[in-house]
Amino acid sequence: MHLVEAVVRGSRLLAAKATDRAVPFHVSVYPTARCNLRCVYCSSPHEACVELSTSEWCTIFNELRALGTERLAFLGGEPLVRNDLDALVAHARQLGLTCTLTTNGTFVADRPEVIRQLDTLVVSLDGDAAAHDRHRGAGSHADAIRGIRAARAWGIPVKINAVLSRENADGLHALLAFCTEQRLPVTINLMRSEPNGLWHEAASHRLADDEVRRLVDSVIEARRTNPWVVFSAATYRVTRQWPDFSRDRLTVAEVGDRFPGPRCSAGRFHVAIRADGAVYPCPTVFGQVPAVNARDAGVACAVEAARHHCCATCFSPCMIEHNALFALNPVVVAGLLRVYLAQRLA
Repeated sequence: MHLVEAVVRGSRLLAAKATDRAVPFHVSVYPTARCNLRCVYCSSPHEACVELSTSEWCTIFNELRALGTERLAFLGGEPLVRNDLDALVAHARQLGLTCTLTTNGTFVADRPEVIRQLDTLVVSLDGDAAAHDRHRGAGSHADAIRGIRAARAWGIPVKINAVLSRENADGLHALLAFCTEQRLPVTINLMRSEPNGLWHEAASHRLADDEVRRLVDSVIEARRTNPWVVFSAATYRVTRQWPDFSRDRLTVAEVGDRFPGPRCSAGRFHVAIRADGAVYPCPTVFGQVPAVNARDAGVACAVEAARHHCCATCFSPCMIEHNALFALNPVVVAGLLRVYLAQRLA
């Protein structure tokens, strides 16, 4: 993002805050729940979900753009199982939207018509081959590495997303060494495991709370010297305070509308849209809170409904970082610029 563009986006955010408007600047789009892998902490491919058609998604993108959306993140499932994904990304790009895609890497080399259109490709990589394959299945690490190489050969920026659990926590330093050697920015997240139907077998793979906090301490220490770790130390310090890591989130009824860390921006400045068109504040609450369908009621109505949720906070580093950015936290903004500059100078 160029400086002028950053200033313009910041001005739009300040205007939305001043007028108390819900503007979906960033939207996570889940065009499918289908996936070729069966990760231990993901229930998506085990659920039956009606998928919107190409034209229905394109209509939603049109409406999002009119509401002020600037960035789409395509996720799944595995989004590349959709044969029309190139058409969806092309339409989003024609609207002037920044596009990222999160993938397990399996199909990247076979889908240049999609990948070459992206601003950034995010590849899920949970450690070395042994650790990664324990999460995602035999051979999946090799597929992810092939996907990374293919995208970089096409000149597409690649970022790594890692999910840490009992299965791979001891491989954190090896993962960071790989990302440093390959000059790959990495977002480090913690596995969620609340028994709400979203996380498959995650509960049997979770670390004890004290182990999670020690792991977060290791990430904070690494963040001090490693420019490739994307999320800020401030974000991980908020995560470390979480009282019970078997819980995904805490509601306003439980803790009030505030908790250590930035105010939740989900539903106000970013939303998530499930494969059937239902609009949620974020993917952590898919099926957990009421949602309005954008196909049936229109995007504006669905987004307005999404802002009225009961969540106060969660421990997800990804969500905390989002919240801090939308709060224009100077420490977090500066940290993100550091990662951006490291990538540009690589």
